Amino acid sequence: MTIHRLLLFTLIVGTGLFIYQIGPKYIQEKVIKNHITEVITATNNFSWEEYSGTEGIQYFSNDLQQKLFLNDLDFNQRFVREQKIISTCYIERFKEIRVYQNQAQVALDLRHTIQDINDKITYTTAVVLSLQNIDGRWIIENVFFSRGGKFNEEKNDKSGIHYESNG
Repeated sequence: MTIHRLLLFTLIVGTGLFIYQIGPKYIQEKVIKNHITEVITATNNFSWEEYSGTEGIQYFSNDLQQKLFLNDLDFNQRFVREQKIISTCYIERFKEIRVYQNQAQVALDLRHTIQDINDKITYTTAVVLSLQNIDGRWIIENVFFSRGGKFNEEKNDKSGIHYESNG
């Protein structure tokens, strides 16, 4: 009876220590995965019939809101409606998630399909997002993306938006 209790105690304590060691990191990564899934769904899945041009704007820093959404809002709205664009996108895989206190970096691959009045194209995009936790909300501060899945590190600058076409 005492050996069984000792084994049970060892199992419980060992499992507890294991959960304690991986728990916070696992939970943070899960929260960020869910958040990024929400961001991708909001920003990349739309139809020309309901497109406002500001889908998902709340997930981005003020600087990126201006660059990605507001600077060309009228043009984007008109173009999406005239071309009757339908966009669908999902996360193929999370490649890496790094969390440092109130900052995070997420690398992922997206599978994107764009259909308009002329054509339909499906492609993969490699994306790296830099996030800042501000008052309990993860805000995207930087976006690096490369259609075709490869990055050229020499082209990275501090503007917050980076794009490279690989084909």
